[in-house]
Amino acid sequence: MPAPRPCRPSSAASQPARSALVERLAQPPRLEDCGPLGRDTVRAIRMLAAHSSRGSDPLPDLLRHLHGVDAVRCLIGFADAVGNAWPERVQVLRPCCGLASPDEVTLAAMVSAAAKGDRRDFGHQIAGFVSSAHHDVLFDLAVRLAASWRGSPG
Repeated sequence: MPAPRPCRPSSAASQPARSALVERLAQPPRLEDCGPLGRDTVRAIRMLAAHSSRGSDPLPDLLRHLHGVDAVRCLIGFADAVGNAWPERVQVLRPCCGLASPDEVTLAAMVSAAAKGDRRDFGHQIAGFVSSAHHDVLFDLAVRLAASWRGSPG
C-alpha cells in the first residue's frame, strides 16, 4: 500500500480566495439572510419548539403570529414531517436569536423553493441528507405551508 500523501491546498485557488472562503464559512448565517418567508417559517418553528420544550400550548402564540388556523395547521404538519424525516434531531435555536442553525437555513431554503414551485431546488436542498422517500411529502407540505402564509394578513 502506498504511503499517504500530505494534504496540500489546490494551486487553482489563490491564497486570498481561500482566506475569503474560510472567513465566510467561519461566520454563522443570519436569520435575516433567509428571506422573508424562510425567516418567518423559522421563527414560527422556533416558537413551536419553545412551547414544546416547556410543555405549553403553542396555539395562542402561533395563531397571533400566523394569523390563521390553516397556516398553523400547515406549519405543524410540515414541522412534524420534518421531524420524522430528518436523520437526526433538528437543530432549532432560541426564538430571540438572530443567527440561524444549518438546519434552519435548510428549512428556510426548502420553504422558499416550495413557494416558487421549484421541486428541483427543493430536492437539492436536502439531497443526500434526507431520504429521497420523504422528498415528495415534504415538498407538498412546504407548498401548502407557503400558500397558507400568502393568504395570511401581515
